[in-house]
Amino acid sequence: MNDPVRGGWGAPKLSEAVSYILGMNSSLSIPELVTLLLSSAVVSALVTASLNGVFGRLAKKDEYKNAYYKLVLDRRMKAYELIEELIVKVKIAIADEDGKTYHIAFAFEEENFGLNRLMVSVMGQSMWLSDELFQATRKLNVLMYSRPKVQGWIDFGKANYQEIANLRTEIEQLVVKDMMVLHDIPQFLRRK
Repeated sequence: MNDPVRGGWGAPKLSEAVSYILGMNSSLSIPELVTLLLSSAVVSALVTASLNGVFGRLAKKDEYKNAYYKLVLDRRMKAYELIEELIVKVKIAIADEDGKTYHIAFAFEEENFGLNRLMVSVMGQSMWLSDELFQATRKLNVLMYSRPKVQGWIDFGKANYQEIANLRTEIEQLVVKDMMVLHDIPQFLRRK
């Protein structure tokens, strides 16, 4: 009977089949082949586990770095939201009875439309702004605090309308420029 499974019409022996598959022309015994296969499997498992460990640590490191970058980006976004609020307060202009214009932020003598508190908040978040934007907001801050105490906010706003408008325009342009690279946290951190 020619049964290839039972060694009929020329079926190879197990050791010959394994040798052929492994490309070996040796006459290893079955126990030696089993030992060779098991040791190869153990080595393969060790290499795989080692590589998984290395790549796992690298992935964790990237995960940590990305979480840190997200935290920095969130802080920067909050600072830029304050800048947006500042822009709005010095963008809207009104005209007085004498025909002179001033920004609405200066229309409320006693509270200054919250502009003083907002400037303090913006200055407190300066480390999250680009250096150029910080310098522009600082110019506005210095201008506001150069107001003589005897001068009211409306008169100050009228006297400095154009300078404040120019500073606001500079701040707006810098915000737009910064928004283009706000996501690039490594570059931002290198500049600080």
